[in-house]
Amino acid sequence: MTPRRRLSALLGGLLAAQGAISPAPACPAPRPAGLLPPEALPMAHPWPEWMDFVNALSAQLRTADVARVQLVFLGDSLLFAFTPELFSHFYGHRRALNLAIPGDTTATLLWRLERGHWPAALRPRLVVLLIGTNNAARDARPENTAQGIVQIMHDIRRRSPHSRILLLALLPRGADGNDAARAANDQVNDLLRSCADGQRVFWLDPGRALLNGEGQLPLLFAYDRLHLTPLGYAVLAAGMEGAIRQLLGER
Repeated sequence: MTPRRRLSALLGGLLAAQGAISPAPACPAPRPAGLLPPEALPMAHPWPEWMDFVNALSAQLRTADVARVQLVFLGDSLLFAFTPELFSHFYGHRRALNLAIPGDTTATLLWRLERGHWPAALRPRLVVLLIGTNNAARDARPENTAQGIVQIMHDIRRRSPHSRILLLALLPRGADGNDAARAANDQVNDLLRSCADGQRVFWLDPGRALLNGEGQLPLLFAYDRLHLTPLGYAVLAAGMEGAIRQLLGER
């Protein structure tokens, strides 16, 4: 074997070895209820105020013309608290419906979907899904949180088979990369990236724009290193806009 061929064989072996050591995680598959962790099973929230939000949204949905809705936002306080003026500016003309509730985890969102927070007539063209950061606050294992998000997507597709899902990466939290909850969220994101099939599920990570060059989350964008300021929501909305336009078929 010539020296050149020997070098090519060595480099090829190293690349193959690297691929074997660090394969891309596969998207978790939906499972039967008996094989699911608690994060992937419907469960009400023990926080009393959470039920107040549930009841308020239920009352809103009883009078809403959901058959006209084209865009749905589904998640926790990070979507619930969207600055109203920004939400109206970006989504008012798109017949958008915000179904997010503060405090939601993957389990409580599944509970809500089972109990009327996805009306039978709701058939949006696009669902923006951002859920899971509250699981990290409860020390949930990242793989269990990812499984819960997969079950939510499975539930959405069962209820509205033709809706597309824009799956958002969990947003960065904490001051910097040393934050334990941020590290857990990053692991969830690693598990979910491959869930995007480019047909019904699409992956987007707009939260990276909230970080500076050192990976720090400024108070300018997140007043408590978790919940966004109006400027943080402007960054988030701008980061989602291109994907939303494309998935809605807008020019």
